Amino acid sequence: MIRVSSILFWFCLALVASIGLYRTSDRVQELNRELTSLNTSIDSEQRSLHVLKAEWVYLASPSRLEGLAARHLALRPTLSQQTTTLGNLAALMPTRKEVTASVSVTGTPIANVHNSLIAPQPQPVAMNAAHDAKATHGKASSIAAASVDTSHVTDHMLMQRTASIQPPTDPIGEMLAQLDQRP
Repeated sequence: MIRVSSILFWFCLALVASIGLYRTSDRVQELNRELTSLNTSIDSEQRSLHVLKAEWVYLASPSRLEGLAARHLALRPTLSQQTTTLGNLAALMPTRKEVTASVSVTGTPIANVHNSLIAPQPQPVAMNAAHDAKATHGKASSIAAASVDTSHVTDHMLMQRTASIQPPTDPIGEMLAQLDQRP
């Protein structure tokens, strides 16, 4: 009887081991197929990257960009009259008053803005004599009045929507055109 149970035990053990080996072998083959698929995908991506790098080198070549800029941008060389030093720049730039004087509004505004700003009122506050004595390094102490802002600024804005079909202006382009006209 011991013999039959022993044979049955070893048979079951061999069966379990063979099923485990079969499952392991099947899983290894599945992982090998997945690895092969990933490797081919990586190779195709690397080929695509090489093509894209070659295209980038062509598109970013200075001679090609120079030709495109000459054809599409209508750029002119900088004249010697257009260069200046940083110290002379403030004298050459138009003031805000000059720039806003040339602006004219012909259309109706998109919104009306009403803004009320209440200015803070300073309130005098007395400082103590000990603090004043430290500040004056032992000289004659006196009580000084300082103005301290204790109020808050209140800002209310009311926007009312209105219709407008005015095209946007280009103030930078206009200013560059004015600078080009200067001698």
